[in-house]
Amino acid sequence: MANYSSQRVQEYINDDKHQIKSELTGKKLGSTALRHIFQGEIKANTSGIVVAQGLHSLVEQPNNVKIMKTIEKLDKNGVYIVKLAMTDLTTGKIYTKRSTMFPHTWSKQRIIYEIESVLPAITIFPATTSSSYCVLKKTSSNGIPLNIIFQNGLPLSAYPTWKKNRKYDFD
Repeated sequence: MANYSSQRVQEYINDDKHQIKSELTGKKLGSTALRHIFQGEIKANTSGIVVAQGLHSLVEQPNNVKIMKTIEKLDKNGVYIVKLAMTDLTTGKIYTKRSTMFPHTWSKQRIIYEIESVLPAITIFPATTSSSYCVLKKTSSNGIPLNIIFQNGLPLSAYPTWKKNRKYDFD
C-alpha cells in the first residue's frame, strides 16, 4: 500500500479539480491527458492516420464508446484489455481499438493519484522540437506498471500495463 496519509488522500479526493495537492507531487496531469485517459479521442496519429486513441478507464465512459469484447481478463493487479468501438460524433464513422484498462474498481481520483504520485520521480530534459515524445515506465504505489507518455517534458497520457498471470513473477 502507498505511503501517504489518509488526510492527504482525502484532501486530494475533495479537490474538485481532480489534482493532487502540490505538497504531494508538484507535477500534475493536464486536461489533455485526463481527456485521453477518461474519454478517449479520435485524431490523427504521428503518421497522419485518423484513429481512436486513449480511453483507459470506464469511470466516465462516453456515449460514443462501446466495449465490444474483453481481450485479456483481469491480471493480478486488476488490469485488463478490451476491444472498443469509438464513434466520431462529427462524421459518424466508427473506429475500433484495443485498450489497456485501469482496474474497474478504481475511481477517477484513484487513477489520477496513482499516476501523479510517480511523476516527481521522473526527470524529463527539455525537448528541442514540438514533436518530441518519450514513453517512460514506472510502477504505481499499488504495484501496477504504468507507461507514461510525455511530449516536450509534459505528461500527455498514461496507461497500465497488462501482465500475464504467472505462477512465479520474476519481474
